[in-house]
Amino acid sequence: MFGENYDYLEKKDLGSNAVYIDLKDLNGRDEFIEELEKIEDRSEKALVIDIRNSRSGLSQPVYRMLDYMIPKSVEYFFINGDLERVPFYPDNDCSNFKKTIILVSEYTEDTGELFALALKKHLSNTVIIGRPTRGKYYTLGIYTDYERKFSIFLIDKYWDLTQYGITDGCVIPDIIVEDDSQYMKEVEKLIS
Repeated sequence: MFGENYDYLEKKDLGSNAVYIDLKDLNGRDEFIEELEKIEDRSEKALVIDIRNSRSGLSQPVYRMLDYMIPKSVEYFFINGDLERVPFYPDNDCSNFKKTIILVSEYTEDTGELFALALKKHLSNTVIIGRPTRGKYYTLGIYTDYERKFSIFLIDKYWDLTQYGITDGCVIPDIIVEDDSQYMKEVEKLIS
């Protein structure tokens, strides 16, 4: 499914004050962090992260991306399979962008929703643009038995929606758009 030449993301400069990253697959944590680290003068730029078409993903890559973007001083929680609340503490410095803009749609689900909500909750400069997301509030893990040649995808964590102040399970964007042509118009308004 994923080979050496698989593109997890596409990056574009949106002029001198913004960078756009289309996260085609939320499993591309290393590529995402590498691209962020290449960006100079981050505190002067907006970061636009497009997860409109990033459907399900594994939880570990998303935790690593959040670990990179969220400040060390933040604690957030997941609920494990035994329904116990488990704290998660980032251990890296945040990426320090002037503004973080996240694009979501009705196709954004589980780890994409977790990613968007965690950034919105813990980075005061985050704006979510789009349409309400699908509303799957759990993340997947994978068990692979290489000897017997099979893999099983399992729900490894439910995320605690109460810490985000929502109860319906989906992400409601700050700026609602009706059709795809409006996304970049709204982005342009925010970065100008």
